[in-house]
Amino acid sequence: MITTRAYFTLNSELPFVSDDVPSASLVGNISEADNAIKRYEPEILTKTLGYPLKKAFMDQFDYNSQTNLNTIKDDADQKWKDLLKGKTYTMYGKTVIWRGIIFTDEDVDRSFITNYVYCKWLEKDTSKHLGVGLSKPKAKGSTRVRPTYKYTEAYNEFVSMVVGNYCHGNSDVIGTGERSLYEFLNDMNELDASTYPNWLPKAFSKVNVFSL
Repeated sequence: MITTRAYFTLNSELPFVSDDVPSASLVGNISEADNAIKRYEPEILTKTLGYPLKKAFMDQFDYNSQTNLNTIKDDADQKWKDLLKGKTYTMYGKTVIWRGIIFTDEDVDRSFITNYVYCKWLEKDTSKHLGVGLSKPKAKGSTRVRPTYKYTEAYNEFVSMVVGNYCHGNSDVIGTGERSLYEFLNDMNELDASTYPNWLPKAFSKVNVFSL
């Protein structure tokens, strides 16, 4: 795994996934979260990179069977480190930044992978979210509510981080200068077509609460 349950924060927060949560092991969400990452992280990397590029990318990692974590090799080519952890570069005469597949935002670990895993978690079994389903506090007890808004927020953030302004092979809209995954890959291939030659991206579109 590239990501861990520590990434489940902000718009992709899952309850009971921290080791120090009381009775977390009894709830069972720790192992379920780890299993979800192991299941859906490879899936979304294949969807966003395409199998050939994803395989070439993952070949640059060492796997630790004790922690189930993948760590990029010290001697990996810089382009793989840039893909994983980000890069600042010049495009269309402007300084832009790709923050990386994994990055830290004000001491918070973040990744589009986590947003995707979180949405899959909600799709799979919303009744287990929070151990008793998504809930809204009341004076006495709680009432289950649909996860539609949380799903929409997390999924649309995922699409922004992955697609951004990229469209049909074009990504010439600089915007704020923060590049999405697809914009970054397209930029790199525009600068040098041999950088990520086997990129085969899947299309993703934002959703709204009425389409769920």
